[in-house]
Amino acid sequence: MISVVIISNPALIHPAERSRYFMIQKAQSAAMSFGWDVAYQKGPGSWYSIISEYYGHWITLLLLLIGVGFGLYKKETRLTNILILTWVFPMLIYILFFVAIKPKHLLMPIALPLFSSLANIIPPIEQKLENWKKYLYLIIPSLILLIQFGRNVIWDYQHIIDTFQREEVHPALSFYSKMEPEILACLPGGHHMTVFRDVRAYVPESENLQVEISWKAVNYTYIKELNPEIIVLQMQKIYDYTSPNLIDDAYDKEQMRQTQIFYSDAKNKDLMDYQFQMGDNYGMIFLRDDITDLLSCPVE
Repeated sequence: MISVVIISNPALIHPAERSRYFMIQKAQSAAMSFGWDVAYQKGPGSWYSIISEYYGHWITLLLLLIGVGFGLYKKETRLTNILILTWVFPMLIYILFFVAIKPKHLLMPIALPLFSSLANIIPPIEQKLENWKKYLYLIIPSLILLIQFGRNVIWDYQHIIDTFQREEVHPALSFYSKMEPEILACLPGGHHMTVFRDVRAYVPESENLQVEISWKAVNYTYIKELNPEIIVLQMQKIYDYTSPNLIDDAYDKEQMRQTQIFYSDAKNKDLMDYQFQMGDNYGMIFLRDDITDLLSCPVE
């Protein structure tokens, strides 16, 4: 096992790379169990909305457990379903109670074997033809699955429509459509500038624009090192990082205190060395003090 890991990752032989490898794994493990910068909720309740939307209504999930029960009852499928349970329950307990980050795909390795257990409810075709009255109970799971199928079709349709209309209705794109004529078009040509944007804000790179983001909490130290001409912040990020309980829930309280100072100043339109230019319910845009004088058209 160890030899396979080393052969597949030869960089581990080098002490510096090995140290970096373990440092990254330690940081990822801490984030998964605590959250990104601040403490995330854990437990079944915090997962319920994701499970209900992406995996099925609780009645559908109950039907899956009934399917496992059918499999355990039948001698010929008992071992298979015991293996399913020995995989599902430890993994499910770990994810629900010990994982704070909630990527939607994380429960997929649990859901797939559970959904396969539905086959346990369906008897062989020859038995259904001979004793069809005995299997009238299949009407109930069939209705449950039909309703779940309908929910999935409605969900898929809505997300397809949202995707096609994204350019017109997505708030990040709408915000950029205001930023482009009121700020970017007013900047002098030929000047290469750096834009810092929050992760969910949208600013595309261009010949004269270098766009930077940070997955870590931002503060004045980071901004001074990057020294961007333009800062684009998302209002939701501003609200999150100015929450009264933010520091108490933070992994690194001193770092989060500096982040809160930065976003509090942004909320008050008083960023150090930057001037507020425009904003709406989605975001705010700041220009560095020495750039505002270069604007060649008025900004409302």
